[in-house]
Amino acid sequence: MQKEGALSLSSKKKLLIICNSLFISGGELNLFQFLKYYDKKKYEVVLILPNKSIDFNNELTQCNVIEIPLIWFKRSLNPLYLIKCLINIIYCSLKIRKIIHDKKIDIIYSNSIKSHIYGSIIKLLTGKKAIWHVRDNFKKGFFNNFLIKYSDKIICISEYIYQQIKVPEKSKEIIYGGIDTHEWSPMQDTKKNDLRMALGLSLKTKLVAQVSQITSWKNHLDFIKSAVEIIQDCTIEVHFLIVGDDLSGKEKRYKKQIETEILKAGLEKHFSFLGFIKDIKEIYAQIDVLVHPAINEPFGRAIIEAMAMGKPVVAYNCGGPKEIVINNKTGYLIEPYDYRGLAEKTIQLLESRELRIKFGKAGRTRVIEKFNIERYVKKMEEIFESI
Repeated sequence: MQKEGALSLSSKKKLLIICNSLFISGGELNLFQFLKYYDKKKYEVVLILPNKSIDFNNELTQCNVIEIPLIWFKRSLNPLYLIKCLINIIYCSLKIRKIIHDKKIDIIYSNSIKSHIYGSIIKLLTGKKAIWHVRDNFKKGFFNNFLIKYSDKIICISEYIYQQIKVPEKSKEIIYGGIDTHEWSPMQDTKKNDLRMALGLSLKTKLVAQVSQITSWKNHLDFIKSAVEIIQDCTIEVHFLIVGDDLSGKEKRYKKQIETEILKAGLEKHFSFLGFIKDIKEIYAQIDVLVHPAINEPFGRAIIEAMAMGKPVVAYNCGGPKEIVINNKTGYLIEPYDYRGLAEKTIQLLESRELRIKFGKAGRTRVIEKFNIERYVKKMEEIFESI
C-alpha cells in the first residue's frame, strides 16, 4: 500500500532535457548540479546527450541517459555542412519524438541556444511544452526569433541576458546559476602551498588567477596587460595563473596569441598555464585574487566559485559580473578595457591581507544568500510546476 503523501511513479512530472555540448563549461556544470539536487519524488528525468558524451556520472544524477548523435552546431555557410546539419536535425528530432512518446514526456527543456535548435523542432513535432535556458549573449534575427516562437518559457541566466530578449515579461524569468556552498567553501585543511611548490615558487608568492575557457571574449589579453602593470608597481612577488583551455578546439589561434603576448611582455617566468582542471576547488583555495576581465560575460560561474571559496574578485563592470560582484565590498568592478584599473585594484588586494579576508568573507556571504544551489533548484522546479 502506498503511504499517505507519497508520490507514485505515474504522478511524477516527466522532463526531457537536451544537452548537446561536447565539453563541460558553466552551463553544463549548472545542469549537472540541478540533476544532482532536483526532487526525485516529483520529477522523472530523461537526459539526451551526444554519442561522444562529455564526462558524466549517471549514478550521481539518478536519471535516464540516452545518447544520440546530436551536433554541437558551429557558424558556417558551407553548403555541405548545412546539409549535414539539416539531416542530423531531422534524424535526431524524430528519434527524440519517439522517446517523448515512449516515455510519456511532459516538458522539453533545452539547456542552451544550440540545444534549443532541437528543442524547438521537437516542440513543433509534438506540441509539448518547451523551456529554453538562455546562457549566452542573444543576437536578434530570424533564427533566434524562430527559437523564441517555439518556447513556452525562457530562462535567462542574468538580468543582462533578460534585457536582450524582447518578449513579454510573463514569458521569461531570471534564474541565476547556483553552487553547493557546502562543497565550495574555504578548505581549512588544504595544503595551501602545494601549488606554489609544484611551480617552484616561494611560499610567500601571491597568486593571481584568471579561470575561464580560452576564447577571445574572455579577454585574457587584458589580464596580461594588467600583469605588466602589477609586476612593475607591486611591492611583493606575484605569479599569474591561466586556468582553462580551448574546450571547443576552435581557439588555437587565440591561444597562440595569448602565449605570444606573454613572451612579448617578457613575462614567461611570471605566468603558468594550468589547462582545464575538473576539480578546481584546490586551485581557488590557494590563490589570492581572481581577475575576471571578460567582456559582456553572460553570467560568470568562476566568480561565484571564487567568492564561495572566500576569494576577492576584480572584474569588468559589464554583463553578468556586475550583478554578482558588489564594488568595494566583495571585490572591485572596473570599467571595461581599463587594464590599468584592474592592476591598481589587484595590487591593493595583494598588499592587504586584511582587505582580502574582509572581501572574501563578504563574497562568500553573498553567494550563500543569492547564488546557492538550493535557491537555483527551487527556482527551476517552480518553472517546471508553472508549465
